[in-house]
Amino acid sequence: MDAGTQTSQPLRLLLCTPRFAPQLGGAETWTREVARGLVARGHELSVIARPAPGRPPRERLGSIEVARAGGGRLGLARAIAKRIRAERPDAVLAQYSALPAAVVSSRSAGVPCVAIVHDVYGLRESVRIKGPVAGVARTLGLEQWQRLLPPDALLVPSRATGARLAGLVRGRPIMVVPAGADHLGAATPARRDQRQLVFVGRLVPQKGVADIVEAGALLRARGHSCAIVIVGEGPARAALEDRARALAAPVRFAGFVPDAELEQALNRLTGERVRIRFAGRTDAGVHATGQVV
Repeated sequence: MDAGTQTSQPLRLLLCTPRFAPQLGGAETWTREVARGLVARGHELSVIARPAPGRPPRERLGSIEVARAGGGRLGLARAIAKRIRAERPDAVLAQYSALPAAVVSSRSAGVPCVAIVHDVYGLRESVRIKGPVAGVARTLGLEQWQRLLPPDALLVPSRATGARLAGLVRGRPIMVVPAGADHLGAATPARRDQRQLVFVGRLVPQKGVADIVEAGALLRARGHSCAIVIVGEGPARAALEDRARALAAPVRFAGFVPDAELEQALNRLTGERVRIRFAGRTDAGVHATGQVV
């Protein structure tokens, strides 16, 4: 169905999420665009989220009504249960820390719940990037509980995430909605330089930038010519820069680049023509997968 086409039976939908636009983030951008697409198809969608700096408790973002509930995770869980009981939407969508409360409340009210799952790390990777305590808590709180109480259906941004989820949710339907950038024009074909790598994203441990730095140093030590550009900001930047210097890795940190300037900035940084495959914003900059073509 094309965007803008109205369905014969519009649905009343409630989206439960700890963060929502205009808060910045790759997941936030993806979720916002999915919400806009549902509204464009004639559905009515409202959002309940946690408070955001500088945002009022209630506001309208285009055709979407956003309510923000205080009181931390417990306050959001209570607000979700109250909204579902009072409004009885046709379906509930939920993600991240809002998902368990939404699944429980939806089941109690007899309302279908669709989970939005952006990633599945598994125990080993969660412990590696979060540490033993936080890693185990993340795996249990965001992933493994779905074995016992799976949502009715799931939306994911990639086939890889869908494949990992399939073992957790006992045959529930999983739909892949890729993170797209279809507002960007087709790139003019150009020479691909396989010696260059461009990373664009928030600089946090789970993004794997430390592995890129290590790989760059290893390639140089083995006599291979390469150049790595890291675009974005985040709490791990200082440590990553220190590590790159210590290893003499061929890495350049470009910092924050606004969405509107990303393609031109990457063209300048790499000296090659760059086409953006997928794009979104992160808390501190840009979250995208770029390819030098």
